[in-house]
Amino acid sequence: MGMAAKEHFVLVHGEGHGAWCWFKLRWLLEGAGYHVTCIDLAGGGVDPTDPNTIRSFQQYDKPLIDLISTLPEGEKVRVFFLFCQHI
Repeated sequence: MGMAAKEHFVLVHGEGHGAWCWFKLRWLLEGAGYHVTCIDLAGGGVDPTDPNTIRSFQQYDKPLIDLISTLPEGEKVRVFFLFCQHI
């Protein structure tokens, strides 16, 4: 009997961060054999979008929606968000 496929984790940063904020967790999950994708939302991390031009969640989360739309149907995916608040 074949080994069951491990889950795919999609890690999403919070405001003012980027995919880089997940480096430790990504390393641990990949070391355990999981498939991990860390993305930069619009205007975050290395994404070239000027954050001052983002006017809606549709613009902000477009990289996440684009990624999810490319995943194979039936793939077991868990999406984790890092929420933070700047005061």
